[in-house]
Amino acid sequence: MPEPTKLSSEMMEEEPVSQELDGMEPEKNGEDAPSAAEEKTEKLLQVPFARVKHIMKMDPDLTVMKADAVFAISKAVELFVESLAVECYSYTERAGKKIVSKADFDKAIAGADCLAFLEGALED
Repeated sequence: MPEPTKLSSEMMEEEPVSQELDGMEPEKNGEDAPSAAEEKTEKLLQVPFARVKHIMKMDPDLTVMKADAVFAISKAVELFVESLAVECYSYTERAGKKIVSKADFDKAIAGADCLAFLEGALED
């Protein structure tokens, strides 16, 4: 059995090199690679950043918005949708079903006071 390679103290002290998000872009390999900031934002969010920004621009009272504010709203939307989905799925699971239905959504809204503002949101 071969002996494991021993690491020198210099090798152990070296830290991996990472790109900072202060305007540096990753190397482009002939493709249109997203900037490091866009890539980092994409990894942190599940909802489309551009879509949230577009919806925010629809408000006539809102004239200027910083990227940090859009990020915060996007993260809040993501967390809200996640909590709503968990609440709906709990009613689905109690009923012994595997697919979330509109009835489960309605029960989740009726069961949680904090979701009362959604009552009638899916009415036809």
